[in-house]
Parts: sequence; structure tokens; C-alpha cells
Amino acid sequence: MALRRALGTASQLPAHKLHTSCGARMPWRPEEEIYNRQRTQMVIGDRWPVVDADAWLAPNAVVVGDVDVHSGCSIWHGAVIRGDLSSVKLGANTVVGENTVIHAARSVPTGLSPATAIYGSTIIGRRCVLRSVRTRGRAVYIGDRSILMEGCILEGNNILAPGTVVPPGRLIPEGEVWAGNPARFVRKIRVEEIKAITRLAKDGERELARGVEEEFLPHSPAYIEAEKLKGRLHTSGVRDMTPHCTPPSPWYPFVDGKGSPDY
Repeated sequence: MALRRALGTASQLPAHKLHTSCGARMPWRPEEEIYNRQRTQMVIGDRWPVVDADAWLAPNAVVVGDVDVHSGCSIWHGAVIRGDLSSVKLGANTVVGENTVIHAARSVPTGLSPATAIYGSTIIGRRCVLRSVRTRGRAVYIGDRSILMEGCILEGNNILAPGTVVPPGRLIPEGEVWAGNPARFVRKIRVEEIKAITRLAKDGERELARGVEEEFLPHSPAYIEAEKLKGRLHTSGVRDMTPHCTPPSPWYPFVDGKGSPDY
């Protein structure tokens, strides 16, 4: 049992952490990896993500657990949306920037639902952290590296400046711009800013996501890398392990003209 456990643990380690019997570290060349083991959608127990067919997920974005992604959403590279403790819902035309983390707690200080619910036409910048946050209206812009803690509520038509930290349970009224750590009121939002946020969430980011999507093949290019690896093995003198023999057949002598089968 101990040997089986050790072998199972070793099989899950990356190559650069394995050692040979003589104690030498095995070489690890990530640039030569053939297959991308990244999964964009994962199930946790009885919690599974639901992603609309019109939504776009970057190849290395991760959606885990009870997550509902609506039409027109774009989730960019390195973003993680985790619905393990409570549900996460992203409304239509929501943009999640690179390396942003959105998740939910088991409970919030306000006593309201701990689920994260983002209304439509919301833009979330890069490297943000949102935990049990709710938006009640459209045209919300959250600047880069902002942190929104448990129980935050944005009533719509809001702008958070980059680096804003919103304390737990804070309510941001409709039509206001906030900034700072902790977040404070700065000014009222302008009408042209509301229109710009809505237009960017619906058209600008979506068109950009489609452009990035077209740069990738519709199917996995793993076979191309496999052929390249096979060619390198052939040129280096390593024998190809692909079987070329034909399985024996009782009709082989008859077809070859050397006789007929015994039956």
C-alpha cells in the first residue's frame, strides 16, 4: 500500500521535480511540452459551470463549480471564476480582465445571499479580486487591481478607479465614482461615461475577443507537435516505436499464392 501511494504521488509530480535512482534531477523543458493540460471548465462535486455558447473563454481561463456565464461575456487570459462555496453569475456582456479572480464566500456580514451576481454590461479590469459581490444595475466599470470584499453592493452606473479597495458590506449608490483604500466618494458619473462603458462592454471587448479567438485553430494542434517530435526522434537516431507489422491472418498464404487456408 505504501509503495502504491508513493507511485501515485510521483506520477502526479511535474518532470522537473522527479529524480532518478542515482539522485540526479530529470530535465524539464516546458517549451517542448506537446499537450496543454489546461481545462477551461471543471466540475466540483455536484456543482458544474454553465457557459453560454456565445460567451468567450480564453484558453487558459478557468471556470469552476457553480458558475453561470451568460451571452456575450468574455473571460480573458488567466482569469479564475470559482463557484465552490456559493454560486457565481455573470450577466450578459460582462468582461473579466486578465488574471482576475471572482469567487464567493459561505456567508457575508450583511446577512444577505453570499452569491456573486454581476449584472450585465459590466467591465472588470485586470488583476481584480471580487468575493461575494453584487451589482444591481448596468454600466459598471471596475478598474485594474481593485479588491471588492464580502457583501459589497454596486447599484449601477458606477466607476471604481484602479486600485480601489471596497470594505466588506459597503454599498455604493447609483451614479457615483469611487476611489481609494478604503473606497471613498469622488464625484458623480457623467452621461457620456455611462454610454462609453455600455458600448465598450457590448461591442469593443467582444470584437477584440473574436479577433483573439480567430488566431487559434478550431481543433487542437497537438498532432502537429507530435509530428515534429517524431521527426526529431528520427533525425536523432531513436528508433520509431510505432508498430508497422501486419497482424497474422489465415488468408495470408492464399492471397500470396502459396496455398489455401486449412479450413
